[in-house]
Amino acid sequence: MSGKNEMSEEERIQELIKRRQHLLQQKAIAGDRLETARGQLDKAKADAREKYGTDDPDKLAVLLEESRVANECKITKFAADLVKVENKLKSIDEQSKAVVEDE
Repeated sequence: MSGKNEMSEEERIQELIKRRQHLLQQKAIAGDRLETARGQLDKAKADAREKYGTDDPDKLAVLLEESRVANECKITKFAADLVKVENKLKSIDEQSKAVVEDE
């Protein structure tokens, strides 16, 4: 005999139908997300081709590394220039103090 907790065949079928419908909904959502992602990828590739002349990930990685190196060189030069300016200002300040003391 069947117990109270056991589902009838009809109930099992209905449960399976619900699960199938849920899976179909999930599939549709995943398909929409995939379509959106592909559209975003196509746009990103077009933007990369326009801005950098390529959409190849390896070439873009090389360009990125070149840009990082160039930026690091600019930062180093800027820091050195700031030190020169600071030293020059310090020298001017010391000269002006010496002139004031001589008066």
